Amino acid sequence: MQTICGAGLINMVIKIEVKGLPKAFGKGKFIVEKEANTAIKASLFEVLKRSSDGGRGGLFRFKTSRSQRTGRLALSMRTNIVTKNLFGSIGPNVTYDDKVHRKNQFMPRIFKASKRDIDKHFQQSIERITRRLAGK
Repeated sequence: MQTICGAGLINMVIKIEVKGLPKAFGKGKFIVEKEANTAIKASLFEVLKRSSDGGRGGLFRFKTSRSQRTGRLALSMRTNIVTKNLFGSIGPNVTYDDKVHRKNQFMPRIFKASKRDIDKHFQQSIERITRRLAGK
C-alpha cells in the first residue's frame, strides 16, 4: 500500500494505491468500503491534528505575530471536513486562504507530517479487510 500526496495551491490530493488486496465481490465490497471509509476519516483527523496555530504539532507557522491573527484560518479547517463514500476532503475555506498559502505553503507541510499516520490507518484497514474476508 502506498499513499501519494500531490498539491495544488490549497487543494491536496491523496491517492491510495492498494496492491495485493483480494478482489471483493458481494458482501466483500461492503467490507472494503466500510474499512476504507474508516481509514479516510482517521486520516482526515491526523491532518486536522497537525493544522493548528502552534502548540504541539501545529504546522501553520505563520509569519505574523499571534496578536494580529484571528484564528479563522485554523478554525476553518475544523469546519471544512467532507466525507462521503470512499472520499474525504479537508482544507481551509476562508476568503484569504490562497493569499496566506502563497507566502506560507502550509498544506504540503501538514500532509507530509501526517503521511506516516495516514499510511498506518490504511495498512490497519487492509489488515482488517483481509481478516474479515477470510472469515476470521
